[in-house]
Amino acid sequence: MLLDEERRAFKRLPVACQVIFKQPGEQQSRAGTGMNLSGNGILFTTDRSIPVGTELEINVQPTMRSISPLRAIVTIVRIEPTRNQYVLAGAIQRVIN
Repeated sequence: MLLDEERRAFKRLPVACQVIFKQPGEQQSRAGTGMNLSGNGILFTTDRSIPVGTELEINVQPTMRSISPLRAIVTIVRIEPTRNQYVLAGAIQRVIN
């Protein structure tokens, strides 16, 4: 039997970096902390609950030189409340140049 990790289309890379996000068209940005990044998604934490299905514009500035900065539109596909934060999983819809 294959483990979930083995069935993934893209490998997840751990990224401990700041994730700046906002809803498209909004002026105010919020900050979170990246946990991991793949070719089609991102996992990050924040102190704000964001409903599943919400579209966000994200800006990721990794601290590792092996990972390029990323600006993209993501759709929140999962949220997990923790003790004092929320873990958000976002599916990348498109990259912004």
